[in-house]
Amino acid sequence: MGVRYLTRALAYGFLIWLIPTLIGLLLFTILPDGSLLAASVIGLCFVFAAMYFACMYFREVKYRYFEEGIALGGTWLLVVLLLNLVLVLLSMNRFEALGERTVLTIPLYLSVSAFPAGIGYAMDSLAGRYRRLF
Repeated sequence: MGVRYLTRALAYGFLIWLIPTLIGLLLFTILPDGSLLAASVIGLCFVFAAMYFACMYFREVKYRYFEEGIALGGTWLLVVLLLNLVLVLLSMNRFEALGERTVLTIPLYLSVSAFPAGIGYAMDSLAGRYRRLF
């Protein structure tokens, strides 16, 4: 991953974290605390943002899609985890916020970080670089 791609990956990772976080803040002010609807909408926003920015990222990648996808997913995972850690550290009740936020978001972050690798694998498969898995 070159410097240009790394800059784009970091910017997209920030946006993937920012968009659902802002929507979540808006929803949790409108809806009652612990609303399942708000949590579901935040998860969907996260997935849609990750897929959109993964497609935007791969528009300029010309080769080694799978390797780029793995690097992109790892970069996004680190960006999102670090930003969430900062958000938790700024919160008043750190330990409660850390436990609650970790339980709710880690599985989502892990799945979102896998999307670019899957897209890269599919693009390499279409180019005839890898065999099909099934």
